[in-house]
Amino acid sequence: MTILADLRETLVGRAAERAALAAQLDLARSGSPRLVLVEGPCGMGKTALVRCALAEAPDFRVLPASGEEMETALPYGVVGQLLALAGRSGPGPDGGPVLVGGVLLELLGELQEHGPVAIVVDDAHWADAASLHALTFALRRLRADRVLVVVVTRDQSDARLPEGLRRLLADAVRLSLTGLSVAELGDLAGRSGLTLGAAALARLRSHTGGNPFYAGALLRQAPAEVLADPLGWLPAPRPYAGDVADRLARLGGETRALVEAAGVLGESCPLWQAERLAGVADGITLLDEAVDLDLLAHRFAAGELVVAFPHPLTRAAVYQGLRPRDRTRLHRDAAKLVADGATRLRHRMRAVLRADDGLAAEMAEMAREQATDGLWESAADHLACAAQLSTSRRERALCHAEAVHALLQSGQVERASEIAAGPIALPAARAFVSGALEQVTGDTGRALTLLEAAWRHCVPAEEPVLARRIASSLSLLHLVHDQAQSALTWSRRALAFSAPGADLLRYFHAVSAFLAGQSEDLGELPDPAIATGEERDRLIARGAIRTWCGDLAGAHADLAGVAAGAGPTDVPARLLVTALLAQVEVRLGRWDDALAHGTLVVSLEEDCGQYWLTPYVNALLVWPLAARGEFERAEARLRDVRTPSVAAGGYLATAAAFLAAARGDPEGVISVLWPLTRIRHASGISEPGVLPWPDLLVEALVAVGRLAEAQAVHDRYAERAAARERRPAAQALARARAALHAARGEGAEAAAAFAEAARAATPFERARTEFGHGAFLRRAGRRNEAAAHLTVAHALFEELRALPFLERCAQELTACGRSPVVTPGDRHEGLTAQENVVARLAVAGLGNKQIAREMMLSVKTVEYHMTNILAKLGIPSRAALAARLKLT
Repeated sequence: MTILADLRETLVGRAAERAALAAQLDLARSGSPRLVLVEGPCGMGKTALVRCALAEAPDFRVLPASGEEMETALPYGVVGQLLALAGRSGPGPDGGPVLVGGVLLELLGELQEHGPVAIVVDDAHWADAASLHALTFALRRLRADRVLVVVVTRDQSDARLPEGLRRLLADAVRLSLTGLSVAELGDLAGRSGLTLGAAALARLRSHTGGNPFYAGALLRQAPAEVLADPLGWLPAPRPYAGDVADRLARLGGETRALVEAAGVLGESCPLWQAERLAGVADGITLLDEAVDLDLLAHRFAAGELVVAFPHPLTRAAVYQGLRPRDRTRLHRDAAKLVADGATRLRHRMRAVLRADDGLAAEMAEMAREQATDGLWESAADHLACAAQLSTSRRERALCHAEAVHALLQSGQVERASEIAAGPIALPAARAFVSGALEQVTGDTGRALTLLEAAWRHCVPAEEPVLARRIASSLSLLHLVHDQAQSALTWSRRALAFSAPGADLLRYFHAVSAFLAGQSEDLGELPDPAIATGEERDRLIARGAIRTWCGDLAGAHADLAGVAAGAGPTDVPARLLVTALLAQVEVRLGRWDDALAHGTLVVSLEEDCGQYWLTPYVNALLVWPLAARGEFERAEARLRDVRTPSVAAGGYLATAAAFLAAARGDPEGVISVLWPLTRIRHASGISEPGVLPWPDLLVEALVAVGRLAEAQAVHDRYAERAAARERRPAAQALARARAALHAARGEGAEAAAAFAEAARAATPFERARTEFGHGAFLRRAGRRNEAAAHLTVAHALFEELRALPFLERCAQELTACGRSPVVTPGDRHEGLTAQENVVARLAVAGLGNKQIAREMMLSVKTVEYHMTNILAKLGIPSRAALAARLKLT
């Protein structure tokens, strides 16, 4: 009989919960991925319930993992457990949650080829945050998968669970375990060989709250006649620790030493480590005695025998039962025994009896090494420990400031907020952590005030790391407030100091120099796959600058290379490179890819409790949505914005103007863009090529007959575009200038301007130019020439699925006496943006697993999309897809 079968027989009650889990298993089995939350206090039988339910589903491949209090700082410890059960090596600690979440998706896809899969994360409140972020990423991307995920925790609202996971759990099937009923306690007593009356059972429930763990302990501890006497005095149940202490007392001396050593080493450890720490030989023989009394369990993992406690309460009782002197000695000896430096330091920390500045310095130094390697979460944990150990209020404050920075780099806003809410004695550090939190959550005005105060209080010569963090943050804030020259000044100040870990400072510096009209030599840069942190930041900057200068192929190579390579491990950098990649894809006409990447950024920011890029990305996504006539979705993107920064306001105004243009509302275009003409300083909003709004405004002014104002706006920005040699911006303004000439009846000048604008390399810009040229020729009575240009525009608009523009083009062709060429059946008929990306990748020769990896989806989700694609297009197989979509 298996252990799971034994659990099925011994679990008391929980019939409704077992039925609910069985229903969820059925749904997962049929291809509907399910998420179940099991919550309740310690001892309620959460783990036993889940195991019992899974024992009744032998067709499921079960991957169980559990959090452990001693390993909350171990990046991807829980994911490593899941991967090990599937025969995979664990992820490197420097992998970001997106990459590791992608690994989980790939694994789930492979396992489902052999049957449904269940993932169980027990004691999720003790799981490392990196694993939970990766799991959240994977859960959001399951669509048609035969997967059940069960999260077991004490309380769904526990702040140790990432905010994104808590939001998912809010919509999950929720099983909240409470105490056993009187009847169920009678069953529990019967299994202990006792028969109790209703009054005695009611009294037992009153004393224990129906907690099966505590009730079972009391049933073992109290004499049978005391339990059975309904009128007698029933002693208050001893804490579970007392029951564990009784069992420990029954052990031989060497076995007890082995159990206590295991308790110091953690929830689980190799048997040889516990043996050596206890100073005993032949631990395998001693283990039998501990297992018989349910104090230890054992399993084989990674080729060695591992001992573990059957319940977290058991380990806690053993550990707390140690005399302080013995606990300190064992931690000191364990520090000499374990190989991992971080674990060794944690044992040393638990062995100290008072604050220790030397150990605090070692902790802080290890944290900075981890930050250099991109291990931000672990760095934050060690900085928090260093703060606890330090006797200096100043050093504690500096460690807390560094810890907040590290947590924000790893996307853990809530944990950073907890530190910020505590006492931070140094004014500069206190203002920095408050300002940094306001910055990532979107209140850039308050962030600027706080960080400027932090700089005033900072003593850079004595606090160089803090000085760099403050100045770097101020550089970004001046960028988002559209003050390029000030941003450049702050980035130069920040570069005067060194600090561990990449922090995007090189990106801020290069971009602010570009926007301020100053050239910045980025130097020779390596392949993104082998770039260092600073080189990666310069590659991201080069990708952004190439985008604004019109080198879209080069920009895409830089940004896609960074995103696809080892990639940034810090959350802000990964979000930034993905957002910039979406911007390139919008300009290239790869709108489905842009929508996929942009939506990913907004989703990840939501998961991490951040908001600094969401306004920009929402504005960016308005362009493809409006161009395709999805006006309600475009409006929703504009509405889903809090009070924006100055720069974000420029992005949103430009997006709103394009939406108005797509609707044929020139007055709407003018109302939102005219305020931008008042900007006179070095500005990203007015820098040619960054935001494509001057041509929109000129065309709108022409449409309402305000030709003089249109000419003034054109001349101002065309001159700047020429001076900066920004060809795409100059070509867009040439199209607007052609409209201005046409309105004045200057045919030759209009034709010349259209010819200049037609050199645009991007499909949407070229289509707009061809349409404008064709409409101009048609109004001049040159219908044959007009039809040639309009036919080109029609084909380009059709490829992009720019429906409002396509309809106007068709009307112009009809006015020329030509019928628009209609592709037999819409090549993209009814396909969503994500389905279009799947189709394009399939036509490019990628298999489902490769597509899943590229799009960060599960394989089953890709299969689901492929089924929909073939059905919507009415074709039998993917072999016919290339011809159907004309993508080859």
